[in-house]
Amino acid sequence: PKAPAPAPALRVNPNFLGETVNIIRLTAERRSVFMAVLGISWFWFVGTIFLTQFPTLAKDHFYANEQVTNFFIAAFTIGIMIGSLACNRLLKGEITARYVPLASAAITLASFALVIVANMMTVPQPETGLYGIAEFLSLTGAPLVVLALVGIAAFGGIYVVPLFAIVQNHSDQSALSRTIAGNNIINALFMVAASLLAVFILKTGNSVLAIFSVVAILNVFVAASIYRFLPTGGESSSA
Repeated sequence: PKAPAPAPALRVNPNFLGETVNIIRLTAERRSVFMAVLGISWFWFVGTIFLTQFPTLAKDHFYANEQVTNFFIAAFTIGIMIGSLACNRLLKGEITARYVPLASAAITLASFALVIVANMMTVPQPETGLYGIAEFLSLTGAPLVVLALVGIAAFGGIYVVPLFAIVQNHSDQSALSRTIAGNNIINALFMVAASLLAVFILKTGNSVLAIFSVVAILNVFVAASIYRFLPTGGESSSA
């Protein structure tokens, strides 16, 4: 289909620093859109924490090798796919944040489940090398760890898909590309903040499970701060 430029008079500003500020201001003009952007950025914050800490979780806590790290990443990826497809079935074409708070609460519960199960597991240090996937899965509690990871990611999919739809549907269509650019900029800032938080917690002598616990607690406060500003009334995705 034809897609004419919605703002044909728009010109590229070579001052990318100034334009970055302008784009963020533009993104913040509509509160529902900006809150959805913050919610999406928080999704990337949580995702960055988990994905970057999988190698540490596998090696330092489970004495497992990079195959297990990749297995964790695969489980997380499959979980997001399951959640995204489930969200499509739940909403049936509506654009609404109705299930976002529930999904966020489920992310917190699944994160705590991961921490509790991992803490309760007895993992003997291997005599030689590190555990592979088969050896890891044979450990008591390991399947529950994988299930918790899939759950975190699946609820993440249910959480984030409606927020992307809100950004695309509620933005000024003449500024949609710039709004999405603003979303990407804020996403990047949140990912940097996530990395800094993880480094700080590890540098203070805490374990990777402490990082997951902190994020699970923060998730509750983020939910309370953002979601009351999001649209929860059903709206057709064809609008």
